[in-house]
Amino acid sequence: MERRSGDYNWTNALILFPFGSRVKYCGERFQYLVEEGYEVFAAVGPTTHAEIIHNAYTQDRRRIDGMAFIEKPHLLTDLLDSDYVLDRENRSEQYFK
Repeated sequence: MERRSGDYNWTNALILFPFGSRVKYCGERFQYLVEEGYEVFAAVGPTTHAEIIHNAYTQDRRRIDGMAFIEKPHLLTDLLDSDYVLDRENRSEQYFK
């Protein structure tokens, strides 16, 4: 898929979805995007996942942010210790509720 911006042309076959957004893999929107030339779909999910669907690479990357450190630290234990990373001394208690 060719895009133009200013003096630059480029081919873009990658969609990076922000947290909480994605298309249903195998749905009509997904099929349309594949037909338009998109080949890589990267969403955010609770675990790391990768799969080839209809000749497109689909993946979930893990959410690694302050909210995940507080709300779902068990999903990150293979990567880091959330309690070590969080600065509980310099943040108010309400931040962690």
